Amino acid sequence: MKPIPVKETHRKAIEDALKKVNGNSTAHTYTTFEEIESLAQNADRALSTLMYKKDMLGVCCRSTSGKRVPNSYQNSRIATEVILKKTSTGWSLIEVQREYLYNDPGKTKLEINPSHEEAVIDYLRRNLYDLVVEKMAGAPTQTQSLSVAA
Repeated sequence: MKPIPVKETHRKAIEDALKKVNGNSTAHTYTTFEEIESLAQNADRALSTLMYKKDMLGVCCRSTSGKRVPNSYQNSRIATEVILKKTSTGWSLIEVQREYLYNDPGKTKLEINPSHEEAVIDYLRRNLYDLVVEKMAGAPTQTQSLSVAA
């Protein structure tokens, strides 16, 4: 499949690719441009807490659609798996395929290579103090907890 940039101007191409794989299935599948755009935005948010923007190139986001269904659900259901790749111009849809799920939910994960791992370690090493202070700012201090208890 030729990569399709996740941009409004490519809405029809993305939805056509999803329709081609899903056929008439709509219940547990990705069917709209907005769903794919949301995946890209969520991946960007998650990555921005792990590495600098310049280091994100080449990261892939693999996502399978579908929510958990009750254990009593006996049949398989059609889901959609998409793979997005971070490029210099944003995210691109590089693969769409049909998957079959039972009662398990779909999932989304970021796939990084060793150079990305080094970028994550470098980012955390440089920003660990800021992350700890930010986390601590949300926690009550000892004097606050004592005044609440009194």
